[in-house]
Amino acid sequence: MLSNLNPENLLIDDRKIDDLIIYVSKLSNLIQFYDNKNKLSGNWSEFFSDETFLLCEISKFDIEKYDILRLNLIKEFDEFSSENEKKEIVIQFYNIIYVYLRNIDIWYKKSLKNNLTIKSSYIEYEIEQAIINKLNNSFKTFSSYHESLNEITELEFRFSDFNLIWSFNKNSHKSIFEDIDQSQSKFSSALKKLILLYKPIHLVLQSLRIKAKSFFQISLNNNDNHNPHIGLLFSFFELFKHYQKEINSFSTRHLDFYYKNILKQSPKQNIPNKVYINIDIDENMESLGIDIDRSLIAGQEIDGKDIIYNTNHEIVLNNSKVEEISSMYVSRNKKFDFESSFRIVSGIYSKKLANSFSDVNEFNSNNETFLTLGEDQIFKSIDEKTMETARLGFAVSSPTLISEDSERTIIFDLFFTQDSIQYLSNLIINISNHNKKSEEQVFSDIFYNSFIISYTSDFGWFSDFDYSVEYPEDWTKGIISIKIIISKNLPPINRYIEEIHKQNIKTDFPVFEFRLNNQNFYYPYSFFDGIEISKIDINAKIKNLKNIKIFSEDEGALTSSDIELFGTNPKKGSKLFIGSIEIFCKKIENLVIDWNYTNFPNDFDNLKEYYDSYNRSILDQSFEINISALIDYKYLSNSENNLNFKIFELEKNKTSSKISIEIDDIGKLKLKPSYHLVNEDIENYSKDLETGFLKIELINPNCGFGFDIYPIVLKESIEKNAKSKKNELDDLNFPNEPFIPIISDLSISYSSKSSLVFNNSGDKIDNDSFFLIHPIEGYKKIESNNMSFCPIVPNMDSQGELYLGISKVKNSQEINLFFEIEKNTSSSYNFSSKLEWFYSSNNGWKKFENSSILYDETYHLTKTGVISFRLNTDCSNLSINNNNLFYLKACSKNQVDQFSLIKRLLTNSVLCTQKISSGSSNNTLLPNSIQDFEKPLTGIIKINQPLPSFGGVKKENDQHFYRRVSELLSHKNRPSTKKDIENFLLTKFEWLGFVKCYKVHENDLKINLLCLKKITHNQNIDEIRLSDADGQEILNYIKEFISPFTNIIIINPIFEEFWIKAKVKFKELPSGKGIAKLNKDLLNFFCPWLLSESFDNINIGGSIKKSEIINFIKARKYIKFVTGISLIHIKTNKNGETEIYDSASDSLNLNHLKSGTPFSIIIPRNYSQIQILDEEKYYPPTKTSFEELTIERNFIITSEKSNFKTQPIIKGKEDKTNFPSTFNFKFS
Repeated sequence: MLSNLNPENLLIDDRKIDDLIIYVSKLSNLIQFYDNKNKLSGNWSEFFSDETFLLCEISKFDIEKYDILRLNLIKEFDEFSSENEKKEIVIQFYNIIYVYLRNIDIWYKKSLKNNLTIKSSYIEYEIEQAIINKLNNSFKTFSSYHESLNEITELEFRFSDFNLIWSFNKNSHKSIFEDIDQSQSKFSSALKKLILLYKPIHLVLQSLRIKAKSFFQISLNNNDNHNPHIGLLFSFFELFKHYQKEINSFSTRHLDFYYKNILKQSPKQNIPNKVYINIDIDENMESLGIDIDRSLIAGQEIDGKDIIYNTNHEIVLNNSKVEEISSMYVSRNKKFDFESSFRIVSGIYSKKLANSFSDVNEFNSNNETFLTLGEDQIFKSIDEKTMETARLGFAVSSPTLISEDSERTIIFDLFFTQDSIQYLSNLIINISNHNKKSEEQVFSDIFYNSFIISYTSDFGWFSDFDYSVEYPEDWTKGIISIKIIISKNLPPINRYIEEIHKQNIKTDFPVFEFRLNNQNFYYPYSFFDGIEISKIDINAKIKNLKNIKIFSEDEGALTSSDIELFGTNPKKGSKLFIGSIEIFCKKIENLVIDWNYTNFPNDFDNLKEYYDSYNRSILDQSFEINISALIDYKYLSNSENNLNFKIFELEKNKTSSKISIEIDDIGKLKLKPSYHLVNEDIENYSKDLETGFLKIELINPNCGFGFDIYPIVLKESIEKNAKSKKNELDDLNFPNEPFIPIISDLSISYSSKSSLVFNNSGDKIDNDSFFLIHPIEGYKKIESNNMSFCPIVPNMDSQGELYLGISKVKNSQEINLFFEIEKNTSSSYNFSSKLEWFYSSNNGWKKFENSSILYDETYHLTKTGVISFRLNTDCSNLSINNNNLFYLKACSKNQVDQFSLIKRLLTNSVLCTQKISSGSSNNTLLPNSIQDFEKPLTGIIKINQPLPSFGGVKKENDQHFYRRVSELLSHKNRPSTKKDIENFLLTKFEWLGFVKCYKVHENDLKINLLCLKKITHNQNIDEIRLSDADGQEILNYIKEFISPFTNIIIINPIFEEFWIKAKVKFKELPSGKGIAKLNKDLLNFFCPWLLSESFDNINIGGSIKKSEIINFIKARKYIKFVTGISLIHIKTNKNGETEIYDSASDSLNLNHLKSGTPFSIIIPRNYSQIQILDEEKYYPPTKTSFEELTIERNFIITSEKSNFKTQPIIKGKEDKTNFPSTFNFKFS
């Protein structure tokens, strides 16, 4: 042990001043004193009667010796002992108490004698008060027993010598054998009485000893009542210390002479401190290079010399700034399996921590933290939640969607790929089989209210309308339709306007967004994840559109409810113009124009009767119109489009008041969509317009409605009546005035369709657009001409992601990001997980090559450090979010609980190391101590040092030096034994905290070398493991000193998973907090070395009692009731096979959980299956099902063999399905 090499632990003369005082006091009692007549007159003790000597005597009184004697006497006292033996024990016990009292009396007398002043001394007062207030009664009782004990044996105790303060009464006698238990020996009762007396006397003596120790130094140094010879003695003691020091240093001098002079060894020198800085440069500068080993000044040493730090890396400074920080987490919580064997996503969460440079600065200064890659929010209360439910889904933009106030039915037909529709149908069948529902019912449960659908209106996003997801009649067609009904009284569907809708969508047309409804029972993402579509048909059926512009040739704009169809003089060639952007800004398939007649003559059934007196054969069917469209500044002639329609219909020989004109062959209109047409373009009608109007022209009959022939007809009628023999005016026949048709409720109905086809042709597709809604990346436009199919929701391949938006980034530049990391205290433990970095390129996300990450001091964002990136030439600040920011993304596909909390994030950062010289203190550098470069650089605005320095180790002290050299003498720098190798490496590598050797086989020289790195309480468990570089460094070093025939294999510990299954009721604690606290406590129970920052009590390759674990859980104060506890241990044995132990199915009732290998560490996972109870009811432990064994991947049980094998994941070229790994398990 290290203490064995410490010379201070074996001193030749280890006496202190109190020991010397006691020594002088005892010695003075042995030296006789002769007076001036040369006669014997006592001893020299009287010369040393001093308060300090008394205090020393009291403080050094060996009360423990007498207390041990008391305990031994009590143990020896036995009812089966003889009466003489019992008597002797009682007498000895009585003697102990007498010694206590006699010493207190002696001390009191000495304190009186030593005090040369009127005022009582400290110790005199304390003893006096103790006697009067605490000991007098006990003394009277004790002294009264003397006579009765003296009768049975002669005692040499004299109480008459005691000071008068004790108030001793020699006539007071009381037998110790009175009032005793007659069933026992009288000595038993006597002993009990003495035991009762002992305790208060012992406590007083103990108190006096403690107080004497505190008064001793005061009396020694501050008491001015010492006699001259006592002062002279104390001066001698002080001088004697120099001789003690000299003789006591012999062992040290001997070691130093041998180690340093003979062996030429020396202590290790300082290991310099390190510190992170970040540098602000002039905004007008594009970049500024800083060389490696550039010196900075960090204050001054005590001697006035500058403290110098040098940069560890070359760095190119720039003005790039982090302006956006976001994270995302995908939860696959097994507590939400929805009765399916498929792996279901239970929630997706996101958090935007900062959205501007000022937000980032505020975060860096407010001492807050955030989880690097997010965390599960399930079971968290509203106050506990750290992330928001993610906004994700898809959106469709198309001019087909433009519609004003009307009855609107919009159907989105989604054409799924064959694999996707097969997957979806299998999933529905699987759930149907599990919960005994029909497939139609499961489909309804999944898709009912699965979306929150909104569209762009004039007032923002509108979503208060009904929709349905239609169950496919034929699944083989792969079509699922979403039917949306929007009534006339709901807002128009208008174009996207950024100022109103604020989603940064690059489109000029209306948008329908389909966001996944996070409140749905089945989280919709699980059913859409991986689903791909090849086409979207947008079908719009518009009825009763009345928001149209109406113009006549004569009167211009017509705004009243009743209008004259062809003006006040309707004749052949009269026209009515109908303006509507909806007809002309999209592709329509049919068109229906409706109106009602409001002024039809009541006295006539039809127009034939009305015009009968005209004698021109004018019938209802005689009235025809031609409809044409304004296209490219002109209308087609009647002969060109041949769209002629009757405008009156007969119902039972009566003219109908309603007319509906339906254009089925819409191609005859020769419409040419003007996608960017707006209402302002058709506000007024003129001949200079390009498009936007329908023209209704009266083409038959030639006489129109008869205004031109009416004078002729009237003349003919008058002439006819004049020739008539009828004399009565009423009998005369006059023609009716020409009919002026007045109409109302003019409306348009039509259907429109457009298709968004993913054709991979490279051809530009119309104006329809498809967007994926990502919680961080926003609306990502999918170019339909670049792919054959498209996912319907964003792919969430990672479990957690971190996004950093950076401004002012240029191609091929360097970015040096500093991350201040804190340990995630809410996570139970950490497994290794690969962190991948991506950047926004011209073609979307692109993974960084290893060569582009110059260095990563953060160990995958698990500890504080700098990551340095060298950007490629294809970087883009437009491919993500369209906000002119360059993005970095860190992703982990599983086990993101290893990642820690980010507290600060800075650019232009670099690590610096202190330059050690003679006189360097190597003390920790406080934040912001770095002042400037030793040689100032132009363009540097400010140097920031956010954190104190770290990692410095002062010069090796003597004790560690002695140990190191003694071990070196043992193995002669050629370690051969396991212990030698372990100590050899611990001495060499300061960052190692534990080393242990394991022989692979007894008869060979192959050794497994387990090395654990030192970690502090704020680091992750995973950081005890060596990186490849660490292992290689150790291996290269040890090979230089060991036998060439020894095969060293550097290994990391195996983390064996431990879970608990239980049903718990917490005491006034939210379930989320309760589960988190239990996970944390279990971690500290299994791994107490995490708190001590030392590996002294690490349990590697050991075992633990099941009963200890269960009792520990039950003993938690925040747990009110727990039942149904079972323990699950997943371990890897020496053959590499994985074994699963479940205490609920343990027929052997094993007492211990034992590690699978000698270098395994059992670690509790926070995956524990903890169910919250509402009532305190007993439940038996339940066996773990195969579904519950799904941790981060799917398991398929293929056989009952006892071995464990992992098959590689198979991926086809076009098949993106992740096949589950196949395992064979051995169950205990």
